[in-house]
Amino acid sequence: MTLVEGDEGVIVIDPLISKETAARPGPLPRAPGRRPVTAIIYTHAHADHFGGVHGIYRDGVPIVAGHGSWSRRCLRTSTPGRP
Repeated sequence: MTLVEGDEGVIVIDPLISKETAARPGPLPRAPGRRPVTAIIYTHAHADHFGGVHGIYRDGVPIVAGHGSWSRRCLRTSTPGRP
C-alpha cells in the first residue's frame, strides 16, 4: 500500500490483500484511520493490490482503476455498494 498525503487526507494506492491489513492505522501519522481517505487507486488486477479496499472504503470516496474489463471486475467485486 502506497500513501500520498494531501491537504484533505490521503490517497491510497493498492490497498493490500485484506480488509484487516488495510484498516490497521500503522505507525505513520498520515495512514488510513488517522487521516481521511480521499481517493483509492488500483494499479492492476492482482488481489494483493485491491483486496483490502473493504478496510478503508467509505461512501463517496472515488476509486480509480485502469482501463478495460479488469478494472470493471475489480470495482464490481471489491467495492462495497457498487453493482
